[in-house]
Amino acid sequence: MNAAIDSVALRPWIVKVDMAGVLSDIATNGYTIGSTHYTSAYITGGLFSLDGVHPNDLAHAVLANAMIDAVNARFGAGIPRANVMDYASST
Repeated sequence: MNAAIDSVALRPWIVKVDMAGVLSDIATNGYTIGSTHYTSAYITGGLFSLDGVHPNDLAHAVLANAMIDAVNARFGAGIPRANVMDYASST
């Protein structure tokens, strides 16, 4: 499957974003916004819904920024990043 995705991603109008890599980095290192450090810990981590599987609004903003960064880098675009502070809380 990865080989098929990689071959399609070579097309000039396609952008490949390694979401597994982003999520793995968050699982390993967490994600700091301002003075608050978020993790993938169940319930207390602050990045996933109470089912422990689905990203919450904050994590979706982080993932959206990964996609925006990839599009901007690939195409020289100037799409503004999501303001993760709009979705962050200290608890």
